[in-house]
Amino acid sequence: LLAQDAIALSDAVGIDGMAETIAGRADGPYEADLARLVSANAATLMRGIGATVDRETILALEPDPPVTLDEGACDEAFLAIADMIDMRMPFTQGHSRMVSELAAGAGKRIGLPDPDVRALRWSGCIHDIGELVVPVATWMRNGPLSVRE
Repeated sequence: LLAQDAIALSDAVGIDGMAETIAGRADGPYEADLARLVSANAATLMRGIGATVDRETILALEPDPPVTLDEGACDEAFLAIADMIDMRMPFTQGHSRMVSELAAGAGKRIGLPDPDVRALRWSGCIHDIGELVVPVATWMRNGPLSVRE
């Protein structure tokens, strides 16, 4: 978590801003000694990491011709993402697929056009995607969370 935040903060507010923010969160979400170490050595640690890549560089990496997915392939991709989200915990198996079908069914029932129904179906597949960044141990924990969690 600290490493991810350091990179994101460095990109968003610069290395000095990242160091200040990380230091301010010591004994909060980050282990205090580690946060102080990262903050004190921010410039050295971030050298070459999280550097912004310009749009032209990204586009130059694109295959030629570009890879595109048809509707069926997109359906499969969204279902694969749904399964990946749900497989992390035993009590969520199939949940995103069910949400996807319920959302699409509701859209169809109220007469939405097919593209909107498809968008609802795909949205249902990824509605819990944010869960991927929360450690499984946190989800499975019995009782209240600590300040760090």
